[in-house]
Amino acid sequence: MRFSLLGPLAVHDGRTARTLDGPKAHVLLGVLLLHANQPVPHDRLQESLWGERPPSTAGASLKNHIARLRRALAEPGEAEPRIRAVSGGYLLRVEPGELDTEEFTAALESARAGYLRRDWPCVSREAGRALALWRGSPMPELAETPVARPFVERSAQARRQALEWRIDAELELGRHQGLAPELTGLIAEQPLHEGFHRQLMLVLHRSGQQAEALAVFGRLRATLAEELGVDPGAEVLAAHQEILRTAPPAAPPEPPEPVEAGPPAPKGELALAAESLARHVHGRWIREEEQRRIHDPFPLPVRWRAAPAGLLDHWDNIGGAAPGASAGPVPLEGGLSRIAEIYRRVGSGRLVVLGRAGSGKSVLMLRFVLDYLAGRAADEPVPVIFSIGSWDPTVTGLRDWLLERLLRDHPNLAARTGGRSTLAEALVDAGWILPVLDGFDEIAKGLHAAALRELNEISLPLLLTSRTEQFAEAATTDVLKKAAGIELTDLTAEDLAHYLPRTARPAQDAAAGWTPVLAELRERPRSLASANLTTVLSTPLMVLLARTLYSDAPDQEPAALLDTGRFPSPEALEEHLLAGFVPTVYRARPTAARSRHHWGPRRAHQYLGHLAGHLDRHDLAWWRLSNGLSLPSRVLAIVLACGVVTIGTTVLQGEAANLIVGKGTPWISETAIWAQALMLGPVVGLAFGLVYLVTVRFGRQAFEPSPVQLRLPRRNQPTVAAPGRRILSALRTGLLLGFTVGLAQGPCKLALSALGVLPPLPGMPIVERVLINSGANGFILALAAGLALGLMAALEAPVDLESAATPGALLALNRSNVIRQALLVTPVVAVAVALVGQPVGALVQNWYGLRQAAWYWPLLGIQCGITGTLGYVFTLTAWGQWLLFTRIWLPLTGRLPWAVMAFLDDAYRRGVLRQVGAVYQFRHARLQSRLSPGPLKP
Repeated sequence: MRFSLLGPLAVHDGRTARTLDGPKAHVLLGVLLLHANQPVPHDRLQESLWGERPPSTAGASLKNHIARLRRALAEPGEAEPRIRAVSGGYLLRVEPGELDTEEFTAALESARAGYLRRDWPCVSREAGRALALWRGSPMPELAETPVARPFVERSAQARRQALEWRIDAELELGRHQGLAPELTGLIAEQPLHEGFHRQLMLVLHRSGQQAEALAVFGRLRATLAEELGVDPGAEVLAAHQEILRTAPPAAPPEPPEPVEAGPPAPKGELALAAESLARHVHGRWIREEEQRRIHDPFPLPVRWRAAPAGLLDHWDNIGGAAPGASAGPVPLEGGLSRIAEIYRRVGSGRLVVLGRAGSGKSVLMLRFVLDYLAGRAADEPVPVIFSIGSWDPTVTGLRDWLLERLLRDHPNLAARTGGRSTLAEALVDAGWILPVLDGFDEIAKGLHAAALRELNEISLPLLLTSRTEQFAEAATTDVLKKAAGIELTDLTAEDLAHYLPRTARPAQDAAAGWTPVLAELRERPRSLASANLTTVLSTPLMVLLARTLYSDAPDQEPAALLDTGRFPSPEALEEHLLAGFVPTVYRARPTAARSRHHWGPRRAHQYLGHLAGHLDRHDLAWWRLSNGLSLPSRVLAIVLACGVVTIGTTVLQGEAANLIVGKGTPWISETAIWAQALMLGPVVGLAFGLVYLVTVRFGRQAFEPSPVQLRLPRRNQPTVAAPGRRILSALRTGLLLGFTVGLAQGPCKLALSALGVLPPLPGMPIVERVLINSGANGFILALAAGLALGLMAALEAPVDLESAATPGALLALNRSNVIRQALLVTPVVAVAVALVGQPVGALVQNWYGLRQAAWYWPLLGIQCGITGTLGYVFTLTAWGQWLLFTRIWLPLTGRLPWAVMAFLDDAYRRGVLRQVGAVYQFRHARLQSRLSPGPLKP
């Protein structure tokens, strides 16, 4: 069990946070923790709960509160309860290491010892470890009670001492850059603290800002004289003299070229590909950070502590200690701006980031990627974010899954290397990719243990994010090998006081709207409204929702959040914030003004609900949106579309024949033409539907967008991996498609002959007629389709090296590629049918004793080229199915808007969705769950 007093009172059992029943439970536990392992008299507990005049029923009520608190702290298999009755009071048992104040005190003592011996790295490390435990004002629930006030004051004083020691250590180590903003904020909180003024003076002076440093001294001297009637102390005066006596430091000279610089930076093919990938990853996540308004007005603080030891491997394994040697723990505590630095401290390069829902794991992950890339050396791997929630470790190994995602989000990596593998394979195998795996907890239920085993099968460095509870469940049988871990802590009331007013619109004085809310948190921390708000607004997700509903919407008053009638519990308040998010962002917003499309809150909620509940659990990929339709519906759409295309081309073929030979021929009369069209359309449509059904049933649940494009061959053109296999695969597909469609035409033509629409076939049994016609048609179309698709595969080349996919860019790339394919396949099929059909058709017709007109096979070739190409597009390409299912069928049924991509992009700009490579995702799993009309699909 872990008891946290340095901030809002919190209890964590190593798996999940324990929930306390109301404000009085917080007060009662806080008093007992302040006297841990000591008896606390009844009267002191009653006074803390009810003040100096407790009610007559206080004794019985105290027993009830103690009983509920015992249940909240109960652990499976415990021999005795945590709280036990003693003579005249109660005693709370706390084991060593369970109180964060003990860890804080130990770290502060280590920092003190280092300060005395001037061991500045030790001071910086240990003071930083102590400060990382600080989550805000200690126990605001008890701040005004006499029993807690001394503890709160001592803790605040100890924190100031730790801050001063840490900053002194940074100054001594020459790491003064970036300290000025922190010190300015500390001085604003403590305007009479001479130590912080002295440090700011030195920081500014050593940064070349001598005038600003002297101005700080002048302001301090005036403030002390006005407030206290005293002059600055000796240390401040010494710093002042140093500034006057010493010139500002000059810019450091360029370091000389080292004689032994180790191996030169790699300049080969993989290094260049890694550099290109790093640029695109950096640019993509910079844009995403701007889109999420992380710096508007400033990033919410994300802090953490070391993760519970029972969830992680031994430090000797993490540090790679030799047998018999020992690798001590590395301090991991810190804040948002230090995540890349913390990661580099971990010898194994494997770090787990734990936290509860909405605690800021995704923001931290994004910051890690940007900061790591900012300090990345030329031979270091490139951090790439993978949303791991859609991974099924029982079906696909991690390496293969990473390759699939790399090729999806970065199609240029399909290019073939000198070793004949793709760039993606070569980069992963050579260690150029640092996987940043987001959302371990979102893997389907029951697969977490298998995923952990698979992660242990590889030795890649990685950063993994997860909710604590799901990771703890998976770690009951094994831990993630060689991985260190951190756990995110909650936001504090102080964080809210700094952040929320600055998100409001000054022109409408919306900042004043947060005043009653912040006053309630500050002045009545034990009230029900404060308890609800403190619980709910302890994560960045909920603060973002509150900001959206009340700062971004000027007609809303934040004071409504204090209404305990509407929101009697934290759950009710969370539900209100989640439910109000979509209606708020879909009011008139700048993004709608720039678009030809506008969706009101009701329609937007309807479409988002469909996306949230009926599609893949995590990724909103444009090529998978058709999964909202059942397989029979998709087959029916294929049959109808291909049938309509066949009817149209058959009619056009007949009309062309009429132009050539005139309208006197009975076999090409209007009646005959439409009879053939209406007979062939459904048959050919069913044939294409059968091809689609067989393809899906054999494992292709979705047709992935192609990472290649058609190009005429040229010298030194990069090629796709395994081109021979791709050509053979295309040939097989063409043969299957052509033979199936051709086979279906035989019975159809015989039926038309029997009806007198086509010339009769005398002197031959019906079965023999069917077999000969079907075989001939199948042979001709199979040869033509196989030739066309094989040629198409031979002309494939990877996309440009500088291409990186966004959803819209990947859609446009595939649309362009499919159009090029159609322009190639149509004439090739037409010519092949005409050339092959002429001799084969002549042979068959001679067998029947008939003669075929010379124009028949060229016209049939054109019809087959157009029909077959459009059928191929609808049946076997991602863009064709997007066009048929998502742009036509789903909007017709009212489940999606007609402008689907515009809607998704608009939702992204409004903050409902986020963009991860070539796919969209809901901003948070809780928002997706709230929008979903039913249970999410696994």
